Amino acid sequence: MRDTLITVCRQFLRPATIEHLRHWWASDGLFHHRIHMPDGAIDPVTVRQIFTAYGVNRGLRSGNEGLVAEILQDELQYWPEQLLDRAERARHIATKLSQTPGISGETITKGVLLSGVSKVVWFVRPQGWTLYDSFARRGLGSSLRATGRDEYEKYYNRLDFLRFPMAMDFAREVIAASPFPYLWPERIHDKYLMLCGHVPDQGLTVVADDAHDALLDLWSGFHGPKIVTQIETLVDELVRAVCDQQAFQAHTLPRGQ
Repeated sequence: MRDTLITVCRQFLRPATIEHLRHWWASDGLFHHRIHMPDGAIDPVTVRQIFTAYGVNRGLRSGNEGLVAEILQDELQYWPEQLLDRAERARHIATKLSQTPGISGETITKGVLLSGVSKVVWFVRPQGWTLYDSFARRGLGSSLRATGRDEYEKYYNRLDFLRFPMAMDFAREVIAASPFPYLWPERIHDKYLMLCGHVPDQGLTVVADDAHDALLDLWSGFHGPKIVTQIETLVDELVRAVCDQQAFQAHTLPRGQ
């Protein structure tokens, strides 16, 4: 039974790791650098680019990016230690954005953007935080019927129950010792859950592997074959470190509960 769980975990963990690396090199790393470099901060351009890159830009009314940046800078001066308290803090920010008048007199956002705010918050406070997303929620085994506040709470409660912070600590040690110390276990786990939520059966994981094999071939051409070995080694080390952790056993959880 354990061998089966580890095998399935690896089928999702490998593409999740590659996906995080791909997005980090393409855009996420730039967003993070702008915010965390010396004298850096969340700025209006980065706010809009994050919302656009993550497909949640329609909920942010045009011209209000500066107000979002100001509110994030102010509200995230306080960031709790515990995951559930952080989830409540992020929801507070999303609610504030939905109630604060923007430059046109309408509210800054169209409704309470729990998903969008969870994403932009990650770039400001990445360690120990994770994104709220419908596919990640599905991958965690959460119900697709409930929505809004109840489902948001359920998602983070489930992560806390599955000891998400502890699993991230194990993964962080592995990543820190790898050739890719700038990667974030929180985002690998996020990609992992999203893949679990996207894939209804094991057959489609083969398609995902084929696509990522092609991507590795491309990177090998740019960076040399050594990078493929380094990535596969990182995946192997992560499998050993985290596939026994409950937070990485989402594929064993029943759907709709």
